Amino acid sequence: MPIKFTLNQKLWLGALLIVGAAGIPTGQLVWQNIRESRIEQRNLDNLTAYRLGLQTTNVISNERGISMALISASGADSIAARRLLTAERVRSDQLLTQFDITLHRFRFAMPVDHKARLAQVRRSLALSRARVDRLALLPRATRGSDESEAALQGMINAIESLRPVVDAIGGQTINQDMRMARVVLSARTIEDLRDYAGRGAILLAAPMLERQPLDASRRTRLEQLLGRIDQLHTLLDSQLATYLHVPRIRKAKAEVNLRYFNEAYAKLLETELLCRQASAAKQAAPDQLLRDLHPKVQSLETLREAIVGTASEGIARQRDSAWRKALQTMVLGGAMALVLLWQLLLIRRSLISPLLRARRDIIELARDNTQCSDERRPSGPEMRALFEAIDTLRRHQRRRHALETEREILTAQLRQQAETDGLTGLINRRGLEIQSEQLLARAALLGRPAGLILFDIDYFKQVNDRYGHLVGDQVLRAVAYCVRTLCRTNDVVGRFGGEEFMIVVEGLDLSTLHHVAEKVRNAIAQQPVMVDDQLTLHVTASFGVALSDPQPGPDWPALIERADIALYRAKHLGRNRVEDEPSPDHGESPSPSEGSPSASPRPPA
Repeated sequence: MPIKFTLNQKLWLGALLIVGAAGIPTGQLVWQNIRESRIEQRNLDNLTAYRLGLQTTNVISNERGISMALISASGADSIAARRLLTAERVRSDQLLTQFDITLHRFRFAMPVDHKARLAQVRRSLALSRARVDRLALLPRATRGSDESEAALQGMINAIESLRPVVDAIGGQTINQDMRMARVVLSARTIEDLRDYAGRGAILLAAPMLERQPLDASRRTRLEQLLGRIDQLHTLLDSQLATYLHVPRIRKAKAEVNLRYFNEAYAKLLETELLCRQASAAKQAAPDQLLRDLHPKVQSLETLREAIVGTASEGIARQRDSAWRKALQTMVLGGAMALVLLWQLLLIRRSLISPLLRARRDIIELARDNTQCSDERRPSGPEMRALFEAIDTLRRHQRRRHALETEREILTAQLRQQAETDGLTGLINRRGLEIQSEQLLARAALLGRPAGLILFDIDYFKQVNDRYGHLVGDQVLRAVAYCVRTLCRTNDVVGRFGGEEFMIVVEGLDLSTLHHVAEKVRNAIAQQPVMVDDQLTLHVTASFGVALSDPQPGPDWPALIERADIALYRAKHLGRNRVEDEPSPDHGESPSPSEGSPSASPRPPA
């Protein structure tokens, strides 16, 4: 079946198509710029974390060098080294904490457990610091090279534990954007150069501390470190080839060539040659070596910060540019859409809307809806005459509705009177049959049982005979009020006839239904009926309880019959009691004999 659109729908559909035709490319362009901005922000976050990780590694390396200076120093030099070491330890701890917070804030998904790695770094630092402090308290002559190297090994272990985390961030940065590869690899190369220089100084400082020549093992390791520095020098030149157009990087690279690859590298070679002879080693000062190397090695940090800082600034500019383009595109597209919508709304308001409103009003009148719209009437004379005619039809329709509503109210009142017991205010037998059959059908549909509680007032005939029918009516009203207050709002409660009452409930088992009947029985027995100031009656009631079986379908007459048999047995067993429906083999009991109700006059006030 073909889809049919109204005139109003066609108007809005055309507007949406026009706006969509202009909005789709605009949205694509906006999304492309937003996506580019998010990529640049992610790159900036990654580079920030990577930069912080390298700084943390660098500070721990500085702490390692100062610790070596403290071990090899004495006197005033020892005090100065202690002061520098304390400050550097505080800085190391602060950077570790900041690095941990940054990893948590950016929620990096890394192949290594960074929390465990950082905890291991802190443990290694704590152990190494304790050993360094213990060695610093010993006389300088008793500080052996093995103990010194073991004390500093903890800091090397800390750096080795931290490196997988930093490398994982760098790898993630490269995987997310290959443009970041050269920045990450250059920064890592610079960090390796700095670390190798520090390790070489420690290898030389150990024999210098003991005034011993450089042994073969340390000489081999030192030659490997120097060879690795030569390789990284060539690698760094190739990595920085595309960055040399930046003045700050070019200047920092020239400073590294001079201070690190010329002066620091020459200093290591010179010290190695001196340490090969015992006499020269006795004249060497390890703390002086570390002080000479430190400013030269610092040039590497300047170069690394220049590279990472330049990359970060470029990323931030690209991110901001993408955001500006997205905003400009959204503003321009929104302005075009607003102009188009304004033109369409003007056409709709002046031409199409009045016709559609007249059509809607006529259709609503045909559907017997006489509510008047609050919309402003059109100003044109033709449309005004049309709406005046519609208002005349609406007034005639309202008069007809008023007559029909009055007839429905009278019909409902008559129906209520026909189904309500005039004495007690409960529903009568006819109403009970209608509502109870509906309740049983609903319970059967839901697969739940429905219960019937049938009871009558004990010795009610003798109440009428002894005190009169007016007193009997008071007793019926009191019992009805008591039962109604105890039952739920969805229970069906009514007067079945004479002094017999009925309660129909849904969803209760036989035991719970018995408990409800017992509660009602106890309430009736304990609630005196005050006839007047001189007379108070105490009445009781006998109850029969039956439960429907929803499986074969509810049977209202059969349910009443089973409840009536239970009520009859309650009468037979002494009245003022509750009896459940009999089992299939239960026979009928003989009719009970009637006694008389108890009455006690109320003492005068």
